[in-house]
Amino acid sequence: MIGKRRSFVLLELSLSLGLVVLFLFPVMRTRTLSLRAEREYLFDIEKEIKADELFYRLYRELAENAAFRNIREKRYGYPEERAVTLDIGEGGKRTLYWHYSTYSRTTSTTLRKVHCHIYITPHLGKHRKKDPKYTFTVTANTP
Repeated sequence: MIGKRRSFVLLELSLSLGLVVLFLFPVMRTRTLSLRAEREYLFDIEKEIKADELFYRLYRELAENAAFRNIREKRYGYPEERAVTLDIGEGGKRTLYWHYSTYSRTTSTTLRKVHCHIYITPHLGKHRKKDPKYTFTVTANTP
């Protein structure tokens, strides 16, 4: 009786281990996917914060140079310091690049409405359509 029982122990152990792995795999995969999605969400939040900072820096430069009066057609700007580092702590760091476009369709002589798009992309050069853009609109009185 004992000899017959021992021959099935290895088979029973391998089947039980296989069932445990089979049931744990979906649980671990779901957890991994949710952690990856959470990390991407944190990077998106960091991009929005960085876009705000970059816009205010650009706004100060345009306001100091009185460039709001001169903006008419759409133009792209590529600043010298294009690299932006996003850090989310233990989730890692990413280095991205930014540029902007400005345009105005205002015909009024006293009121100026300037649209600004900030693009934060993983590559240098022009942006792709799928890259997110952060839009800001500034309304200012022009003398």
